[in-house]
Amino acid sequence: MCNQWVIGHLQNVLDFNTSVTELDTSLNYGILFMAQGKSNICDSNGQLLILCNGMRLFNAAGNLIELGDTLVPQAYYAGYGSVSVVSQSSIILPVDSDQYYVFTPVPTDSNFNTNWVNGYAYFDELWYHRIDMRANGGAGKVIEKRMPLLKQVKLSQSQMMACRHANGKDWWLVKMALDSNKAYVFYVSHDTIMLQHTIGFPPYLKIFRELHGQSSFDAKGEHFATVSNKFGGEFFYGDFDRCTGILSGIKRAVAPHKPFNSAIDSSITGLSLSPNGQLIYVVKYSHILQFRISDSSWYTVSGPDTTDIAFHGYKDCAVAPDGKLYIGTYGSLYKSMSVIDTPEWFIV
Repeated sequence: MCNQWVIGHLQNVLDFNTSVTELDTSLNYGILFMAQGKSNICDSNGQLLILCNGMRLFNAAGNLIELGDTLVPQAYYAGYGSVSVVSQSSIILPVDSDQYYVFTPVPTDSNFNTNWVNGYAYFDELWYHRIDMRANGGAGKVIEKRMPLLKQVKLSQSQMMACRHANGKDWWLVKMALDSNKAYVFYVSHDTIMLQHTIGFPPYLKIFRELHGQSSFDAKGEHFATVSNKFGGEFFYGDFDRCTGILSGIKRAVAPHKPFNSAIDSSITGLSLSPNGQLIYVVKYSHILQFRISDSSWYTVSGPDTTDIAFHGYKDCAVAPDGKLYIGTYGSLYKSMSVIDTPEWFIV
């Protein structure tokens, strides 16, 4: 569990190492710009170790890790100013003593120049990079870079998540495909990354390209949920076998549309399973909703927390080491988050 989260464009840190969660606003890396595609990981003592903004890698001191620049193709890198704005477009996994994998779905230069500029944005490759944090006196070095796992495919912009294998040391990495009813499941160990299988969803279920959207596991990795969107509030959920990496019992649900500012708020900006896997929290720009899996019932947790014109909007969400569910703001520019203290409780 990562006990320090780097949040927002201003690189504030939520620190869960103490009994009372603290917000450290002193961290300021200047040129380091963190947006929706960011990820970070801590060492075994819960201290910040590696930061990724989706395209570049930094150590805890804020210095670029050797060979940690341009983790993505040049056209995409230049077109977005060296920072990813796509939710869940990077993830860091520990695989050996002081060594880590970083995964980045990417658009090739030809795809970016042909499709992204015309509004049809999707990833067509999945890359990994290996970091050795023992190198350079603990400052780190990328020892394998831009290694392709998938090529000439269509991948969702967002929706990439991992959970521990049942053996307690390896990982399952799940990446959603695009405009199709399938997910790629990778087995990740200290010396192997293998496409274990491609999971087929029921034919009527389909993942659409979406800049905003999340996949989520519960605390034990036994349940999985992911957004479909297409601006309709659709998502899927099912059971995950941590021994085999098989997703089964897949079901579909649609979040109720909510009124906001004389319009209808239908699409999903964030999604998270509760730690016990019995509830799914669906985040829209203007509302936070709770879905009870046992009876498919819906409850509204919160609407806008101020007037429509002043409302920042809700965005990505995740369960933290303290067991609470944290919901970020749209744009990540504010030193405030919404928090659900008891995300395992039913709302009645």
